[in-house]
Amino acid sequence: MTETFQTLVDRGWLEPHRRQVEEVAHLWQVAISDIARAEREPGRSAEARARRFELAWQGAAKLCLVVMYAEGFRPARGPATLARVASVLAQLPGLVDPSVAAVIEEGRQRRERPNGFDDVAQSEVRR
Repeated sequence: MTETFQTLVDRGWLEPHRRQVEEVAHLWQVAISDIARAEREPGRSAEARARRFELAWQGAAKLCLVVMYAEGFRPARGPATLARVASVLAQLPGLVDPSVAAVIEEGRQRRERPNGFDDVAQSEVRR
């Protein structure tokens, strides 16, 4: 079954949302700031890679939220809201490039695994 915003609203994953330009602009700025901080985060240790991964993940998930707001929806309240946003966007054909959706979904899955950061290679940090 092809997912649509409406099917995800019907499941309780999304709610209609009247976006405000200021809200979207602020979220965009925060997301870009998170990604920039991830690039500047020093160190080569596993902990440093984990911090970079988390910052980059937070920024990417917030950019996904910007896309969702632009379409007039927001995630339903509940746990793991940003993870749900990333998962939802990966399920909606044509909204984001499939390769981008795949990277976001892989990041979400890694983030949810115990010790998910431990296998983040240095080369992946700059993806």
